[in-house]
Amino acid sequence: MVTALVAWFVGVALLPGPDGQPRLTRLWTIGSLLYLTRPDDVLLVAPVLIALTWRKRPRVSAIKAALVGLAPAITWTLFSLVYYGFPFPNTAY
Repeated sequence: MVTALVAWFVGVALLPGPDGQPRLTRLWTIGSLLYLTRPDDVLLVAPVLIALTWRKRPRVSAIKAALVGLAPAITWTLFSLVYYGFPFPNTAY
């Protein structure tokens, strides 16, 4: 599953959108799904996400794209805090 998500991320990152820019919301969503699958593998895509978000103008749209894409990870982390009492799995501790 991780390999498929990373391949999907690379495909979306290399194919520009209609405006010539990579689709940040889709990239952040794939990064969020990768976090939900294996949190440590986010390190594979984090540099690309940070660089593409930093280059995006205007900054408000970049931040909005990041927040929308991170919604699954934020939702799961909040649920995990309420239900389990910890934001990460037991094996991380």
